[in-house]
Amino acid sequence: MARVYVFEYRPEPPYAFTPHLESFSIPGEPMPWVYDPSTRSFRRAFSIGGSELTPVHVSFTGEPWSPVIRVRAWSSGGSAARSVFELILKSVRAYFSYRSFLESIEEWPKLHSLATRYIGLRPGRSLTLYEALVDSVVKQRVALRVALRIQSKLVRRYGSCMAVGGSSTTLGLSLRCCRKLTSMRYAG
Repeated sequence: MARVYVFEYRPEPPYAFTPHLESFSIPGEPMPWVYDPSTRSFRRAFSIGGSELTPVHVSFTGEPWSPVIRVRAWSSGGSAARSVFELILKSVRAYFSYRSFLESIEEWPKLHSLATRYIGLRPGRSLTLYEALVDSVVKQRVALRVALRIQSKLVRRYGSCMAVGGSSTTLGLSLRCCRKLTSMRYAG
């Protein structure tokens, strides 16, 4: 029986991830995460090493100067939930030092000015090679909103989805999903 594990992490300020979610998401649509701007949070599910599916709810508060990342994970085991928590922290670049970055670019005023305009911003990381591949192919030479719609349709159609607490959660794209797409290409 799954239970809820709650984890919190306080990244070094300045830290801001929700601007990335707001720019590269369609609220309520799988991207493969499902972003809710009203709560500054996203939902997603993970499978670590072929183990059970672990749905999560990730929220961000206090950005950029008092940031807290809060993860609720539904799992039958604490070690799976902890592994998912660590994966999420890597994907939202919680360990990256923005202050060190700012110090390293002080010699380049234009770059430094851009970095201070978007203080603490962290671009997200794809969690699988297949998500990175779809992301890079879909977003070439088309308007960003069009690319996001295409990506959402791919995740909705070929990704794994489940309901948790009345909300839709996605597992995203995997090797199995990409094989479906490849076999369809050869069949058609």
